[in-house]
Amino acid sequence: MKNFKNAIHKKTFENGFGEVMTMVMTDKGSVWIHHEDCNEDFEEFGKTFNYILDKDEREAIMNFVNEAIAII
Repeated sequence: MKNFKNAIHKKTFENGFGEVMTMVMTDKGSVWIHHEDCNEDFEEFGKTFNYILDKDEREAIMNFVNEAIAII
């Protein structure tokens, strides 16, 4: 699994089914997501990450991105 040594922000979210989604923003501003139920490794959001997510998961990603933007 990818290792992000220079991540500016990292957060996990557990959905109602107990599946964990991990979100990482790199120092270059790209967002990577690993969702236990969707993919085996991190995929870059907006490029290769293309899955159907529920409302809470979409909200978690938006909150994560807003937090990361506030950091940078």
